[in-house]
Parts: sequence; structure tokens; C-alpha cells
Amino acid sequence: MPSIKLYLSWYFAKQVYNIDVMFISYEGLLDNKFDILKKLCNYYEIEYNAKNVENSKQSKGSADKMLTEKQKEKIIETFKPYKGLDFSALGV
Repeated sequence: MPSIKLYLSWYFAKQVYNIDVMFISYEGLLDNKFDILKKLCNYYEIEYNAKNVENSKQSKGSADKMLTEKQKEKIIETFKPYKGLDFSALGV
């Protein structure tokens, strides 16, 4: 059921809050994660930095160190319609 809940949350975000979401599958992410990452970056107009991706494969640090300020702002903007919900566990 977790995958259904995830889908419903994305569907709800798109329909109710008019948040632009790109649907991806777990299987697709497992099969070709870097291609999916490039597609996500392109979809959300976030600069894809191959060097940061390569560094992320080698380190277990915080993604915070790999994102530009513009990328962080874009992520935070995505969560704004959900006023009153605590996303701190996701680092937002």
C-alpha cells in the first residue's frame, strides 16, 4: 500500500494544490536512476550538475552540500502550499 499512498499524495498535490509534479516509477528509478535524475532536473528546470551526481555516488554526506541556493529555493517553493505540515524530517 505505500506505493498507492505515494501516488495518491502526488495526484492530490497536482489536482487540489495545482502543484506541477512529474510522475516517476520506483522501478524506473532503480533501473536508471541517473537518467531519471536528469529528466527530473530538466522537468523542474534545475541545473543538472554531473560532477555533483558523481560526488554523491562516492559520499554519504548531506544533499545540502551538493545543491545550489537556487535549487534549494525551488525545492522549498514546492512545499509552500502545504502550510501547517512539518517537513523538517525531509530537511525542508
